[in-house]
Amino acid sequence: MTKKIRIGGAQIPVHDRDISTNKVEIFKAIDWAKENGVDILQTPECALSGYNFKVWNDNIEESQNAVQEVVDYAKEAVVGINLGTFYLDQEYYGSIKRNQIRHYAPNGEVYGLTNKTYCVDADGSAVFNFHPIKETTFQLPYELKSVGMICNDMWGATQETGKDYMPIKALNQTLNDMDLDLIFHCTNGFKFEEGLDPKEGCNSIEKLPSETRFSLRDMFDQWHESWLKMTAFNAITTIVTVDSCVHWDWNGDEELVDKCKTATPSGVVNCLGGWDVQAPRYGRQYFKWDYDAGTKKKYWDLLNSKTDGTWKYTDMIDFDKTKDMNPPKKVNLILP
Repeated sequence: MTKKIRIGGAQIPVHDRDISTNKVEIFKAIDWAKENGVDILQTPECALSGYNFKVWNDNIEESQNAVQEVVDYAKEAVVGINLGTFYLDQEYYGSIKRNQIRHYAPNGEVYGLTNKTYCVDADGSAVFNFHPIKETTFQLPYELKSVGMICNDMWGATQETGKDYMPIKALNQTLNDMDLDLIFHCTNGFKFEEGLDPKEGCNSIEKLPSETRFSLRDMFDQWHESWLKMTAFNAITTIVTVDSCVHWDWNGDEELVDKCKTATPSGVVNCLGGWDVQAPRYGRQYFKWDYDAGTKKKYWDLLNSKTDGTWKYTDMIDFDKTKDMNPPKKVNLILP
């Protein structure tokens, strides 16, 4: 590696019905990245297409064209971009609808694709990733070994291995074995608009009393952040994570951009589970962070050193010791 690599993140609003609005928002983020010397810019999940599968499905051609426009704009700015979007991909079995991170180098070339594995209702009929996460590994143009993860691919934390079904073990072991420099994680989490009455047709959580609703939000928030930190620690790698800053059905109203706390923090989590950079949780935010070639080795040497003559980090994460464990089974309790 010949230089530090500057990673940027764009915590931006995502319109669920207007691709052109999203495209302009991403153009602004690219302008910021260019001005700040960013090599690779990361967007939220579905930042271009919007996180509304039905609307995207009715406007696929517009979305596909918009992807190329964004790539061309980033290429002119000499900025690489990890672009979150629904995409109609041409694969071995034909045209496949995916929820993707499309990883583009500063020269506009695709250097990797991440397909979402654990799709939810909002993903519509997007086809989930059939392959284990290991097969999505790619080398950045700057000799960094990295992998992309989309939303629930981090929170779901499940990778099936034959008959074994041990979610935490499988994800942590897989990531640790890959010896990664970086994990690029983009999400578009469910949010609550503060100070506003629940919308007609909203989900059951939004219908709860305000105090209960935001208590649940804080619980989800703590769980998400803890999971990011533990994953970085267990994988001995750095996670760059970016969320959007508006509710899923944001209509383009700028007055609402600062009304939602992000579902998860945006920023950079280091190998010790600390925040190297954390963006403010409300509104449109950009952040930048420089990856140093010696970062991973520094943390690895620290964690793998003997602390009291008997213990080292690799002893704690020897997953082979649990390979014969059985998955949890359902137990029926008959109460009086």
